[in-house]
Amino acid sequence: MQKVPFGVTQFFVILCQASGLIIAAYAATVSGSLIGVILASFGGGVGAVNILSLATHFPKETVKSWSTGWGAAGIVASLCYAAFTEAHFANLSIKTTLLLMLGSPIFYAIAYWIILEMPKSVHQVEIFNFKSYYIKNIKIAPVKTFSSPPTSEIAETAEMPFECEKEEGKKNLGFIEKLKLFVVFKKYTVPLFFVYFGQYLINQGLLLIAAFLTVDSMLFIVPNITLIFPFLILEGLITGSSYGNTIYRIHADVPKNIKEIVMSTITVAYSLGTVSAAFTAIPLHNYVCDKQIRYFM
Repeated sequence: MQKVPFGVTQFFVILCQASGLIIAAYAATVSGSLIGVILASFGGGVGAVNILSLATHFPKETVKSWSTGWGAAGIVASLCYAAFTEAHFANLSIKTTLLLMLGSPIFYAIAYWIILEMPKSVHQVEIFNFKSYYIKNIKIAPVKTFSSPPTSEIAETAEMPFECEKEEGKKNLGFIEKLKLFVVFKKYTVPLFFVYFGQYLINQGLLLIAAFLTVDSMLFIVPNITLIFPFLILEGLITGSSYGNTIYRIHADVPKNIKEIVMSTITVAYSLGTVSAAFTAIPLHNYVCDKQIRYFM
């Protein structure tokens, strides 16, 4: 993905999101709606990787805004959808609501191509120069080790408290070498993997247990499911702070020559955590449902 300019990738992201909303709005079957959802989700995933990589070309304060926007996006989108479709508010149809949501990719395009001022370090695409649509060579010094200095030295090396040993000369970083970065920077990727694994396992899998505990025979344990909500809020705060602090430390600590690639590996970490939680939640969900059915029988 590094060889594709940011502008080209962003156009693809906007196209996927807009197409997904339109397909879901006009779909007459469940499968058609799912295609729209998959398309929009795919565009969102590509956009997350791309924007995080782009953030490495800006001051580290940008990462703080990214974390805030990342969390606010889900909340604002959910509230807007609820307000548009709720009978006591706008009372719009799902089709009309999805079409109104097309304003999101439109504003996204305006923010990226009109409002945002690109630094000179970002490859610029020329519309009528097709050769600029692809970056031929990206050469960086390969990383051999990744070490941290003593704590007392961090204050003196605030801009780059970690060092990378470089070999003489530069070369294209291959796919295997990029995968090795995931292991080299495990102090960032592994904790984030488990944080997102825990979050989505709780949200999508174990939340049903909270509902199960509220049946008549268990009222003395959890009298109402609303008592579980504060724990879910706490879980969200932990996940958000972990994610925000992780990408902030990468932006502040990782050497510039590999910062863009390392930032991309973070999206792999939480994506793997989310997918792993989904597959784990399936048998867990079935187990809880089976216990509940046996209770009522």
